[in-house]
Amino acid sequence: MGYKRQIKVFKLKFEDPEMDGLVVRVRSVKLGKLMKLVRAMDLDTEKMTAEDLNLIDDVFQTFAGAIVDWNLEDEKDQPVPTTLEGIYEQELDFVMEIVAAWVDALTGVECPSLDSDIKDFNYGLIGDDADDTGIVGD
Repeated sequence: MGYKRQIKVFKLKFEDPEMDGLVVRVRSVKLGKLMKLVRAMDLDTEKMTAEDLNLIDDVFQTFAGAIVDWNLEDEKDQPVPTTLEGIYEQELDFVMEIVAAWVDALTGVECPSLDSDIKDFNYGLIGDDADDTGIVGD
């Protein structure tokens, strides 16, 4: 039997007071997808071209597929689904800040445009049945 690598799950936390309390858990992605994410972080969102919009759309689709869960609620206190449709219901700057935190976690380097505090829990799985450190047992 061969080696099968477990996908890493990152729990993102944000220092921005506006995002206080937001918790997002997201999976790692393969290198090709990561390269697109990094390119998207360099885009000027005020001067986007049609090609830029296609790249951003791909980033959002990738992000939607990688979200494990989040505690985001809408104006009616209902959970926002972790789907592409749920993402599209949010404002661009809000989603880009979350994506930037995700890229920070994936690369181990902070995105220059946005700051975030990344906790990777030493690449352990994180879940509701975790111990008091927030990490599911080995």
